[in-house]
Amino acid sequence: MKRKFKLVVIGSFFAVLIIILVCLAVFITKTMSVNDTYQYCINNTTVGATSFIRYGIGSESSYAFWVAGDGVSDLQELFIFRKTPFGLIESTAEWDRFSFVYHASTGLDEIVDSVMFTPRDSKNQKKTINVIVFYSSNKYNISRHIFTIEENG
Repeated sequence: MKRKFKLVVIGSFFAVLIIILVCLAVFITKTMSVNDTYQYCINNTTVGATSFIRYGIGSESSYAFWVAGDGVSDLQELFIFRKTPFGLIESTAEWDRFSFVYHASTGLDEIVDSVMFTPRDSKNQKKTINVIVFYSSNKYNISRHIFTIEENG
C-alpha cells in the first residue's frame, strides 16, 4: 500500500512538472524578449527604418513603444508591445516577455503621428481609459512630451 501511494505521489509530481514545462514552452514561443521585439521591428518595418528607439510611458510601463529612430524618411512608424506575465508570476527586469499589440505607420509626410489604444492590466482586462501616443522619428528635433487629457472631470 505504501509503495503504491509513493508511486502515485511521484507520478502526480512528474505529471504536474510536465504540464508546467509544456505551458512554459508555449509561453516562451508565443512571446518575445526585448531583443526579439527590436528585431521584430527591424524585420517588419514598412517605412524602411534601420533602427528603433524604445520608450515606456509613465503608468503604462507595462508597454514598450518602439519608434523608428533613424529619420531616413519623413514617414513615421511605431510598434507597441505589452509585457506578458507567465500565469500569476509577474515579470522581472531580467526576464521580461512581450506580446505584439499594434503597428502604426504613416503613408504621408507627417512630422508627428498618433495612435489611440485601450491599455490592458496584468489580468488582460481593458482599462477604463484610452491612451493616445504621439510619435515621431525625431528628424525635426521634436522633444518628447507626455500629455494627460481628462474628459468629464
